[in-house]
Amino acid sequence: MAIVGAGLMGKWHAYYALQLKMTIVAIIDNKLSQAELLASQCSQAKAYDDFALFLQQKTADIVHICTPLDTHFSFAKLAINAGLHVIIEKPFATDINQTNELLELAKEKDVLVFPVHQFSNQLAVKKLLTTEPLGEILRFDFVTCSAGAEQIPLALINDEIANILPHPLSLFKTFKPEIRLGDIDWHGHNSSFGEYIFNAIQDGILLSIYIGMSSRPTRCELHIFGTKAKATLNLFHGYVIIEKGATTRFQKIVQPFKYGVQLLYIATKNLIRRLLQQENAYPGLKDLLAVSYADIRNSKDATDIHEIISDVAQARENIIGQFTSFTKTQRRADK
Repeated sequence: MAIVGAGLMGKWHAYYALQLKMTIVAIIDNKLSQAELLASQCSQAKAYDDFALFLQQKTADIVHICTPLDTHFSFAKLAINAGLHVIIEKPFATDINQTNELLELAKEKDVLVFPVHQFSNQLAVKKLLTTEPLGEILRFDFVTCSAGAEQIPLALINDEIANILPHPLSLFKTFKPEIRLGDIDWHGHNSSFGEYIFNAIQDGILLSIYIGMSSRPTRCELHIFGTKAKATLNLFHGYVIIEKGATTRFQKIVQPFKYGVQLLYIATKNLIRRLLQQENAYPGLKDLLAVSYADIRNSKDATDIHEIISDVAQARENIIGQFTSFTKTQRRADK
């Protein structure tokens, strides 16, 4: 396998790929010194600054694309045409047209493509999917307060928001695969600089996405409200807290104490698990890669994953379509 992009995400992809006993034969980056540095940590890897030259060697069957978004399409198209399976950092491509073109090409060339939606592969998410303790789901509430915008100029704020959107959208799709996110009428609001909320209602479920670039402290959570319980997924750390209980006076009294004890126990247990498994960052990424490699070995049918990729891309594009008015609001607030 090979990794394109020797920056932050390329390093973590290499870290987890090596844990999974994969052989990394190439690191490609337009800065050769950076590729050489990461390649030096992979015993059999050779460094390249030319992707086309790497493809000519025909030494890999899987490529990870961990480069800026505007390069995803060109790298992925070259790789697919060369017969390589592709794992692409989110967002999958710049827009829905590029996304669908890559999916059609992958189908034609009989290769698999995977988006890096690592939150959906966290153990806590899998736990909720198998235990189903919440009853009928009434509401999804995704909340992230990001530190990523502190050094970003105003003109690029919307790009950062657009890069975050696949996270909540893929999670909604994981819990409710029957929902067509791309067909939903999303309503967005920009209250102040870097503060966004997007809401929709589908099949009786309220879907809410809050992305804050100025609010603190930093966090990334998914709150799921059901008729029997509420789940809080801490996506930065990869654990879930489930709150059950009848609507009694006693439950109202003990709720904060019960929650505090549960939080301490689960967070501690999760930290120990991550230390033992050497999951030092990006919970869910290692599991996503393991599933992707297994699907490639087993030649899994790509129909479901293609539907998820396309639906998330369409919903993302529909939400991005509201950004023009948001930018005007931000500029007025800045004056």
